[in-house]
Amino acid sequence: KKSLRRLAQETELSYGTCQKILKNDLHFHSYKITVVQELFPRDFGIRLEYCHWFLNHLNNNNTLDLTFFTDEGWFHLSGYINKQNMRIWSAENPHEFVQSPLHPEKIGVWLAVSRRRIFGPVFFQ
Repeated sequence: KKSLRRLAQETELSYGTCQKILKNDLHFHSYKITVVQELFPRDFGIRLEYCHWFLNHLNNNNTLDLTFFTDEGWFHLSGYINKQNMRIWSAENPHEFVQSPLHPEKIGVWLAVSRRRIFGPVFFQ
């Protein structure tokens, strides 16, 4: 694994040339990594065991009534744009920029859902 900048330094080619070779000649694409929880070898068996238990008890009793799916999210009130998620492809640099406050206002929202009811949303700062 190597950054495009490091590749350019090591090959003494420009950043743009390296990018063109990767894209046009080698047909590589730029992908963003996804950050996930670290799992250890012992975790896989435990997770699989729980899945089997859950499936076996799903229709036998009130397991699903006692199961809640929850999530939370942050929403920026200022129209904040995460620059890591936004890309502009153009033949020429459009010199676009977005101004945002140093500490944008945001609100957190939490919600839980079960088979019988919805809890929330709960708002927090």
